Amino acid sequence: MTQVQHGGSPGSPHRSRAGRGGDQSMVPEADFDSYYGRSIVKPAPWEHDIAVYLFSGGVAAGSSILAAGADLTGRPALRRVARLGSLVSLLVSVGALVHDLGKPSRFLNMLRVVKPTSPMSVGTWILSLHGPFAGVAAAA
Repeated sequence: MTQVQHGGSPGSPHRSRAGRGGDQSMVPEADFDSYYGRSIVKPAPWEHDIAVYLFSGGVAAGSSILAAGADLTGRPALRRVARLGSLVSLLVSVGALVHDLGKPSRFLNMLRVVKPTSPMSVGTWILSLHGPFAGVAAAA
């Protein structure tokens, strides 16, 4: 086996192995199965409704910020559209969440406890607190 030295000429016997077809891995490929043959990472337990809920909630927040900026810079048409966009996005978000939960009473049930580690719990509280203000702003 040849030694690897830096600075050797291309014809010298001390060339690196990369010149003869590339590096070869000495480590076998990793196997990512668990001991019981199941995948290590579980698939997400939610459906597309939760993606719609999270996305439209973000659109509602962005629209509210845009409306505040439009109010500060004196753009009434943009302010009106952004406030209405925020309200519509919140309604879509609430509808997607209620559809995923199965019935509206479960939405109210989620307001009993705040779980900071749960995106659904935090989102429910944000929707509940932001919704009335967005409705009043859109009506103004």
